[in-house]
Amino acid sequence: MPSRRRYLAALGTAGSVGGAGCLGTLGVDGNGGDDEATGPASDDTDWPTVGRDSRRSSHAPDARVPADPAEAWSVEVSRHVGLAAAGDAVLLASWDGVTALDAATGDRLWRAAPADDGTFHTVPTVHDGTVYVGSDRGLVTLDPRTGERRWAVDLPEGVLVPPAVGYDGESLLVAGGHTVAEVELADRSVRWTTEVAMPVSQPLTYFDGSLFVGAEGGELYGLTPAAEGHLSWRQKLPGRLFGAPAAGPNDWLYVDTNDGYVHAVSPNRAGGVVWSSAERAASSGTLAVAHTTAYVAGAGGVMALDAYDGTTRWRAGEGFFCPPVLAGETLCVGDERGGVVAFDASNGTLAGVGGRQRWRHQHGGRVRRLVAAGGRLFGATEPAEGEPTLFALE
Repeated sequence: MPSRRRYLAALGTAGSVGGAGCLGTLGVDGNGGDDEATGPASDDTDWPTVGRDSRRSSHAPDARVPADPAEAWSVEVSRHVGLAAAGDAVLLASWDGVTALDAATGDRLWRAAPADDGTFHTVPTVHDGTVYVGSDRGLVTLDPRTGERRWAVDLPEGVLVPPAVGYDGESLLVAGGHTVAEVELADRSVRWTTEVAMPVSQPLTYFDGSLFVGAEGGELYGLTPAAEGHLSWRQKLPGRLFGAPAAGPNDWLYVDTNDGYVHAVSPNRAGGVVWSSAERAASSGTLAVAHTTAYVAGAGGVMALDAYDGTTRWRAGEGFFCPPVLAGETLCVGDERGGVVAFDASNGTLAGVGGRQRWRHQHGGRVRRLVAAGGRLFGATEPAEGEPTLFALE
């Protein structure tokens, strides 16, 4: 494994994909190793951050979801902002705290309230046996066994989007307001800060030594962490971003914007748009990207787009307001009628093939968030009336 000094000298020319770590029982067994496929200390079947990894691909190649799902448990929860899952626990992030539940039973393991750290704002990122969450004061770390606060780093504008794991898992890349920063985990220091023109609005995307920042007004920035966060380029996209940029295997970024279309942009062309989808996607957030296909879910259905030219390979269903989750070769989305729908993505690389519905599970309440981990599928609802629920399919 290259040393960090060698990495800095090379300005990021050699690197691994940023990821997030496994938890063991909630991750105390993370070993800090580096896996080129999934990122530092990452377990193949965990979903430890938004979009699963720092590429925000929403793809877990080795994960599996039930072929004939049954509801293992369902519990009422508070209003939420997102989910993560690692080891034996699923983490629910709310404005008033983070709750860890047993993945097998739904029993509450612990709850962490912000206390003196302001208000929690982000879905946790689990890395190397530690839970990291952003607050309006900065970066807060939690003990995975108990949820107790370990330490915190204050930042001028807080940490308002989920942290991304940096090179070799030695740092976290964070942002709040106009400020983007890198926090060294060994000594808890802020290595650099960079100001961007517009407030950061989406989870940070990191891969191959580059950091990509989605901001308000459809702004997309490319930064180089190894060069003290140097702003390499700035691009104005056709509309406001609806989720984190998702990195594909071809190292393009895929974004959906409020103009209704999906756009592929190339970091090597200073974020220039390579193609825009011919059909409106009316997306619900971050895409899923795998192999040569980008998947988007929205009001008009699930679309599988050719990652190289944006043509539609297949389209199915309607009424989806839940970002897609790709576990192995199964694409899962939540719908407005309270259901979870699984589509066959095994042939998504062939034009005109794929999109067959494998199953649909009716839960009740609008399903707005899904994560896949440990052979289970976890979902969170936002009902029009009543309390939200968190449930597990196995």
